[in-house]
Amino acid sequence: MEFMYQKASMEDLALLISSRMEVLRVANELDENTDMSRVEAQSYDYFRAAFRDNAFEAYLVFDGDRLAGTGGVSFFRVMPTYHNPSGGRPIL
Repeated sequence: MEFMYQKASMEDLALLISSRMEVLRVANELDENTDMSRVEAQSYDYFRAAFRDNAFEAYLVFDGDRLAGTGGVSFFRVMPTYHNPSGGRPIL
């Protein structure tokens, strides 16, 4: 096995969304006939805005041509403090 790691971009939205829908189905024990169209549409909106605003980074892992995994980091800002004057916080 030889894994290839790639930072995701807007061009990878369809792959990210399909992977996310699969994970949500399994995690929530939903059958394949469950209507996920609303979650899918909202996920597209989220990813587009988050990529545009640099509030999210996603990574894809491939085993050859097959997607083997994904991961992501969401960034958000809280009120600045003495120890964190920028207020920047990643969510892992």
